[in-house]
Amino acid sequence: MNCIRIVVALSVLGCGVAGLVTADEKAGPEQAFLQNLVGEWDAVVNFGGGESKAVEKSRLEGGVWLISDFHGEFGGQKFVGHGVKGYDTNKKKFAGVWVDTMSASMMTVEGKLDGAGKVLTEVAEAIGMDGKPNKMKMTTEIVDKDTHVFKMYDTPDAAQPSMTITYKRKK
Repeated sequence: MNCIRIVVALSVLGCGVAGLVTADEKAGPEQAFLQNLVGEWDAVVNFGGGESKAVEKSRLEGGVWLISDFHGEFGGQKFVGHGVKGYDTNKKKFAGVWVDTMSASMMTVEGKLDGAGKVLTEVAEAIGMDGKPNKMKMTTEIVDKDTHVFKMYDTPDAAQPSMTITYKRKK
């Protein structure tokens, strides 16, 4: 019985070995970008002509995955969101998911970092309010070590954002 458990455990570990992240990959520009987002943040959300405040806490797990917990208000109601984002070394792009208290479906995200390592541009897919699949564009720009700005656009080719969140590091 113990031999079977060991064989199963080794098989499971063997399947994951090809996807292990090396020390070099953890030190790349993608991981440096994610590291800029780690911390506790005060956020100002501008959406639909209104403004609200929120707080986000983000941590980097295993030097690979950014785990974010967002708490604020939206339309006078409590809003909680959770995100996971990392750099997929097989696809050579960022990948992530987002869930929140205002949607019963998960948003999936893929994107690329600009050459300077300061702006991440992503395309997100989720079910829209009409029940149909919807794609939108999102950007995250590192302004400095204590500030980053997130923008969401209603479509991948929209010129103006529908929402902007400015994050300032809590002191």
